[in-house]
Amino acid sequence: MNKSFFCLAVDMLFCITVFAQTPFGISNSEHYIQAGDSLYKYQVEYKDPGSNGRQLEWDFSHLQLINDNYLIT
Repeated sequence: MNKSFFCLAVDMLFCITVFAQTPFGISNSEHYIQAGDSLYKYQVEYKDPGSNGRQLEWDFSHLQLINDNYLIT
């Protein structure tokens, strides 16, 4: 009984220590989109993904590139 209680206490202490140091979200305004930011995207040809449903895998790795310097500001 004492050994299991000790292991449980050590596990709880470890979990509290780990989760106390983990950031749970981005809270600083410096990480948001700001004026003057630029975003580069790729324009590719349209490809029909096929059937819909669960546990399907679509492969969009071989699309034809239309514009590789599509700037959004």
